[in-house]
Amino acid sequence: LVVAAVLLSSVGSATAFITNPSAAASVGSASALFMSETATALEVNDIKDENDNARLIAAAKEFVNTASGFYSDLRPDLYSEEFVMRGPAVGPLNKSDYCFTMSELKIWEAFPDIQANAFGFSIDPENSDKVWFFVRNTGTNTGPISFGSKVPQIPATNKEIRGPTEAFSMEFDSDLKVRGLTIGYPCNRFEGNTGGLGAFIGLLTGCGLDFLPSIKSPLFKFIQKTGQKIEGYPKTFSNPEDLPSWWETPDVLGADGL
Repeated sequence: LVVAAVLLSSVGSATAFITNPSAAASVGSASALFMSETATALEVNDIKDENDNARLIAAAKEFVNTASGFYSDLRPDLYSEEFVMRGPAVGPLNKSDYCFTMSELKIWEAFPDIQANAFGFSIDPENSDKVWFFVRNTGTNTGPISFGSKVPQIPATNKEIRGPTEAFSMEFDSDLKVRGLTIGYPCNRFEGNTGGLGAFIGLLTGCGLDFLPSIKSPLFKFIQKTGQKIEGYPKTFSNPEDLPSWWETPDVLGADGL
């Protein structure tokens, strides 16, 4: 951890400074400040906000790189029990349904070298618990593609994938567990080789497996809702009654509204 010496000036030009740099490493934050009594409350709050933001961004990076069930295996301990995932055409999925679905798809095994290449992490100015960032998926399909344990796998295509830039967000609870996750919103559909599509559908398209109808089509929505009724099949959305109470649009399911 990098210890930063920060000079703070009050209105009367008095300063506050680090008097014990070695203490910084012990607090587990970006910097430790021992301030003179002349530091203003606003200055103290600015420092606290900066450290809180650093913690959230570090947690977001850890999640996307090691816990998502997309770029790696799942780490359910990093998920809030109130977790909800939403994408443009998939979701909302609660924690149980999301973890089951990602365990069935095993995307990180079909694309063993898959990378999010995440960048641009920032805190939402209207929600201090939410981190926004971008991903630009890359990977090679060297493993069989799974649609669930009850469906035959598709052999590896050995195709290299380059996805478009996608916008993601993560919202954290007070225990620094992920409560909300939004994924797969392409920013530039002309980038990459996935037809401008993100998430799992983009990976399939980049592999030449573009057999699904447009996510805006009535046929896609019919297939999506029919698939929900097959026991043991990966879910594309949770039943509204199984979603946490904080989720505001429980009746807008899957590709509804597109």
